[in-house]
Amino acid sequence: MNPYGIGEIIINSSKKGDTAKMLTINGEKTLTIQDSSQKEINLVADDLFIHANRETGSLKLIRKNRFHTMQCEVSIFTM
Repeated sequence: MNPYGIGEIIINSSKKGDTAKMLTINGEKTLTIQDSSQKEINLVADDLFIHANRETGSLKLIRKNRFHTMQCEVSIFTM
């Protein structure tokens, strides 16, 4: 598991101001979308800022003065 305990980030709608869900080992958190494009999305919750590359699945996480990068699997489900 990663240092932030993130298991999954679920984005149903990716417009600025919309919300996303982050599933962690401590439960579920709501993230707010600050900025979004086809390539990148920026999310924020409390003191955690997440910059996600939607094409590669790389995440940059910033909390206070700590910085961490992660590589995730991108999964797109559409109906």
